[in-house]
Amino acid sequence: MSLALRGVENLRIIDIFHFDERTLSYFLLLVGAFWIFNQMVILKWFVQKFGDYKALFTGQVLMTLGLVGITLTDDFLVYVCLYYFLNLGLTLCLPTLKSILSQNVDEKNQGKILGIDEGIKAFFSAFAPVLAGWLYFQLESTAFLIFAGITFFGLFL
Repeated sequence: MSLALRGVENLRIIDIFHFDERTLSYFLLLVGAFWIFNQMVILKWFVQKFGDYKALFTGQVLMTLGLVGITLTDDFLVYVCLYYFLNLGLTLCLPTLKSILSQNVDEKNQGKILGIDEGIKAFFSAFAPVLAGWLYFQLESTAFLIFAGITFFGLFL
């Protein structure tokens, strides 16, 4: 999901707030600061306090709410707050999913399974942005609701 969002979120920001390249780069700097803070502070604290499974669940809920929320606002400050929750959700999901995967596979198959996981990730790193871009150009904000639905569906797997 994060691979699909990377480029499309920038298109949406340009469409809603009419950012030029410089303003968009400042926004991306802010997003990077969110990511660093969440990775260095929040993720470690959350996983230690609640564990991997709750971190993954909470991350998916935050991603879903963030994706829905950013489609419902055109106020920049509200958008930034909602985007932070989306970013926090991604931060909680990505590393904990890998951790859960490695914990639930016996040691002799761990390399094989993690390799398959990386192969799938590599495939989708090429495919997902193209599909997400196509969806966005066809459906505009509704594409983010589809992304939210996919994330929400993941809560039940």
